[in-house]
Amino acid sequence: MGAEALVVFDHVEFAYDGEPALIDVNLQIYRREFITVVGPNGGGKTSLLRLVLGMIRPTRGSVRVFGRPPERERG
Repeated sequence: MGAEALVVFDHVEFAYDGEPALIDVNLQIYRREFITVVGPNGGGKTSLLRLVLGMIRPTRGSVRVFGRPPERERG
């Protein structure tokens, strides 16, 4: 796209008490882009949002919002 992604998930994994919620997620969201996250109950939608907001940290991989860790962007 030529522009820098605002949100980047790089090989992200997350587990609750050893039970995987997200496995090897790679995602880039660019300015003016809209996304929809659809899936069954327990499919990891809320975990994905909590990772973007910096409320939880991935067990593997990295999340960046505006090029920084999300917890630093929450202010």
